[in-house]
Amino acid sequence: MRFYQQSQHGDAPADGGGATSKGYSIASNQAMGRGVSTDALLLSKRLTSDTSPPAANDSTSTSWRVPYKPLVYFVIAFSIACSAIALILLHRYKKERVFRAASRTFMNIIIGGSFSIWASLILVTAFPVPSAMTCYAIYITRYAGFATVFGALTVKTWRVVQFSKVNISMLSRMSDHNLLRGLFYFIALWFVAVMVPLVLPNAHTRPLVVFKTDVETLETFPFCDVGSLETYWGTLEAISLLAGLFVTIQCRNIPTSYNEGFWMSSATYNWAMSWISSRIGRMLIDSTQSPSLRLFLLVGEWVGSVLPAILMLFVPKVVMVFRVRICKTPTPGG
Repeated sequence: MRFYQQSQHGDAPADGGGATSKGYSIASNQAMGRGVSTDALLLSKRLTSDTSPPAANDSTSTSWRVPYKPLVYFVIAFSIACSAIALILLHRYKKERVFRAASRTFMNIIIGGSFSIWASLILVTAFPVPSAMTCYAIYITRYAGFATVFGALTVKTWRVVQFSKVNISMLSRMSDHNLLRGLFYFIALWFVAVMVPLVLPNAHTRPLVVFKTDVETLETFPFCDVGSLETYWGTLEAISLLAGLFVTIQCRNIPTSYNEGFWMSSATYNWAMSWISSRIGRMLIDSTQSPSLRLFLLVGEWVGSVLPAILMLFVPKVVMVFRVRICKTPTPGG
């Protein structure tokens, strides 16, 4: 297992340092001749500067920084809570007509896939053991969750489209058994696409743990680097999203009685927008300057894609259940 660290630091400030800056410059020249790392020098400079009074025009000491890592932990915890509540509501109202019509099997599959994605985000954020095995677990749980959630969402959308067309020849093929078989093929294809490159004895696709240091906080963030596999998996994600969008576009003329088609198509459109926005954001930022922001965008991509899908599938159904129960409640003297 190989590790390497990337860090980038600016020059020492010209003002506000005085003798400290001069001493740090001399120490830097001497240390460079001895091969001392710049990280150690920067840490030494920071410890020295903490004991001296801040400069009058130093804006860094008063600037507010976004706490990305605590914010990421909060977002993941909130997402897990939403999935757990959705699972409880599904079993609480499993006999209600609106849930029975929506196929509880696929609803359970979507919730199970979401937990797989939340597990991958926990591993990315906490990174308990910086090793190749952790990277394997991250990518397997991430794309297993993607194939499960997005595949089930697309299959449910396709079934709604076929029901709206009242295609008699297709009705016999839309049983849960046949649709689950199609979903299984989709998940199996993704499993092969992820596992085969990872297990092949190829140095270019073997996961590496990269440590990137934030230049402002000096906090170190471990990331998994699989080289060109990121582009390969990203291309497969794009193809899957295009296929899902092709099915979703057919929901635009569905009658209002098929209200679930509207929410599922909205979830697919939101997934595509979150995926595109996160990719653009990660390309624009410099990962060596702000690895914490890069981590936030990565987590935001998956939370912004999966969590709205769960909310759009469950919240309207729960609201409908309560509306029906309120209408059936007898009024006093009625």
